[in-house]
Parts: sequence; structure tokens; C-alpha cells
Amino acid sequence: MLNVVFPLFYSYRSLYKFLYLFNSFERMGEHETTPTRKRFNKGSAIKYRHPMFHRDSTQECLMNIVRRTTPTQQRRALVKELKKARKEASRNTLQCTRLQHVYQALQDEIVVRQTAAKAQAEAKAKEEDEQEQEQQRKKARILATPPATQPDVSALNDTLLNRVDRVDSIYWD
Repeated sequence: MLNVVFPLFYSYRSLYKFLYLFNSFERMGEHETTPTRKRFNKGSAIKYRHPMFHRDSTQECLMNIVRRTTPTQQRRALVKELKKARKEASRNTLQCTRLQHVYQALQDEIVVRQTAAKAQAEAKAKEEDEQEQEQQRKKARILATPPATQPDVSALNDTLLNRVDRVDSIYWD
């Protein structure tokens, strides 16, 4: 019977393909009044219900009943493009994070070098201050010491001459 009736109204012969049409409908048991999500045994009676399908349905309501289908080529392309965009966004986020880490490392390096340069400049200034203070102390010592008295040149000359005379007398004698 199925092989006779189905081909008259539908383009396929299998009962399961026909039942696939009702996936957008709510499924319920034979004696139930509200749809359930439970599974039914093979061969048990099942009824289907759709909010837009009733006795007084208009043509417009019936046209709104659409079977859920697999994604079309356009949707597949959009999904593929979305995945590609997400991958690119992820890659960009990762690169941005890496650049932020590099930037932070460079900022830290700048701070370290500035601190080292400041410490070096302070050390150099301190050393220059110490040298200047040492020079001032030397000047103060020089100024504080009394001037040395000039030796009596004539007495030295006499002493030297006496020594020379003695040496001469030794060689000439």
C-alpha cells in the first residue's frame, strides 16, 4: 500500500523519509494530549501536532510550516567565513597580547636603565663632590700651615765652601 500511495503524493517511497518531514512537528503518543520528548518504541502509534496546523488553517498558515533542513550552501559558506574570522580574531588577539608583553618588557627595561643611569650620575656627582672637597681640604691645609722660613743662604754657602776646601786640601796634600 505504501508503495502505491506515497508515489502519488510524494517523491519517495520510504516511510522513514516520509516521517522525516514531521521533524518540525511535535511528537506525542497515541493517547496523549500534550507533546512529550520521550522516545517511542518501533511500531507504536504516534501522532504529530503543529501549532499552525489545525482544522481551520488558512493557506498562509500552512505556507509557514517549513521542514527543518540541512544548511544550504550559503549558510555553509557563512559558517566557514565565520570560523575563518574567529580564527583571525584569535590570532590577532594572541599577537596583540604578545605585543603588549613586549611593550611591558621594554617599559621595564627603560625604567631599569633610567634608574641605573640616575644612580651612575649620582655616583659621579658624589665622586666629583668628594674630589672638590679634597681639593678644598688641601688648600685649607696649605693655607693653615705657616710659611717655611727661608734658610740662611750665606751660612749654607760658608758651610759648603768649608767642605769643598777640606776636600781640596785632601787631594792636594
